[in-house]
Amino acid sequence: MPHVQISYSFEADARNWVRIAKNKTGTFELSKDKERGFLEQLPGVDWDLSEEELQQVVSKFLKKNIEWQKKIVENLEVLKDVWKRHEQAYFVALEKLTGRPIYTETFFAQLTTASLCPYDVRSSSFLVHALMEVDIQVTVIAHEIFHLQFLRIFWDDCVRAGLSQNQIDVLKEALTVLLNGSEFSSLIKSPDLGYPAHQELRLKLKKLWEKDRLFSVFLPAAIHLMLSLPR
Repeated sequence: MPHVQISYSFEADARNWVRIAKNKTGTFELSKDKERGFLEQLPGVDWDLSEEELQQVVSKFLKKNIEWQKKIVENLEVLKDVWKRHEQAYFVALEKLTGRPIYTETFFAQLTTASLCPYDVRSSSFLVHALMEVDIQVTVIAHEIFHLQFLRIFWDDCVRAGLSQNQIDVLKEALTVLLNGSEFSSLIKSPDLGYPAHQELRLKLKKLWEKDRLFSVFLPAAIHLMLSLPR
């Protein structure tokens, strides 16, 4: 059965901080200034330094923050325990929903104190905010794995149907509204909210899903919907 390895490292955390600092654009409706707001905790740092230099500065700061360290260790153990109790049921539900086996045996989740939590399809890895409540963290894990499953299995179908990369990204984000359905009710205690820009699309996708509740029928309809929207 697939599983998630959950861990924390100062190095990975620092890399994420620097990634946000160096980001030149926002994420959907989020501005760069909003994404970088948490970086004000390091006053006087020159964010124009090289990535390597910045990572050293941030890593040093993280290691000195004893209060954060204690909280991260506590949250990590709680999250591992809560996720483990629901892990098997989640993967069974995701397989049933998508109609496809989970594409890998192992996913890698790392905690981060930064504000944004990216994923990497190639390594089946993603980040989870270390200081959030555990119910929100669990939803984030379910959310990111849904992204990875969708992109690895259905990317080519979307491309062949004529969707652009941006349209696939938007669809992928909006699709997580399905995590709020009955299939995942035992796991999702904190609703998957999505981005403000996608709320109307999420409602439309939810209605499409409720017609047949078969992904093989739903996905072509969802792609057709995406193609009908203004670019």
